[in-house]
Amino acid sequence: MEILLKEARRKRDLKQTETAKKPDIDCTYGSWEHGERTMNLEQAYNCAVVLGCSIGAIAGRPLSDPSEFSDPREAKLHHCYRSCDRDRQDRFLDTACDFAGMSRDVAERDQSPAEGGKVA
Repeated sequence: MEILLKEARRKRDLKQTETAKKPDIDCTYGSWEHGERTMNLEQAYNCAVVLGCSIGAIAGRPLSDPSEFSDPREAKLHHCYRSCDRDRQDRFLDTACDFAGMSRDVAERDQSPAEGGKVA
């Protein structure tokens, strides 16, 4: 199994030396990234927390299998989100939340007066 620490670190725009200095990260981070040493589960968890990803992402496994999504559009959104760096993931999420808020507002506005909605 290929360990993908470098890819996860780059998505966070961190340098290897910066990552190694983070709390709960061992000074041997570079040797983990190069595959010279293996890490235990606690070390993998700590890296995942610092890098803002899952242990599965570090281990080269996606967080969710796109086949789990019944709607292909949802799978595509998930794929797009996972392929972004951390900054773009944050912007992606903000946009999705804005759209969800607009959808909720429209649904509330469109409810009939008998259902407690507002009359336009």
